[in-house]
Amino acid sequence: MFSVQAATIKAVQCGSKFVRVSDDKFMLLERCGAPKSSEKISGDSEELVERMYYTLPNTAPMVFTVKQGKIVKYGRV
Repeated sequence: MFSVQAATIKAVQCGSKFVRVSDDKFMLLERCGAPKSSEKISGDSEELVERMYYTLPNTAPMVFTVKQGKIVKYGRV
């Protein structure tokens, strides 16, 4: 299991673009590509909560928490 370090990160850079809290999952996938792995952590189709794990260039591994299709939290793993 991964633990997320507490840190204030205002945006995450994916290539020449950024993603932030409140951006939608589609934007995350479009800008950062497919995650290295992902998991459904709770909910059904209307209340779905997912964690999406990324290894981005020049940064520590990142985890994005997506709830109902929106990024609600992210941080370094």
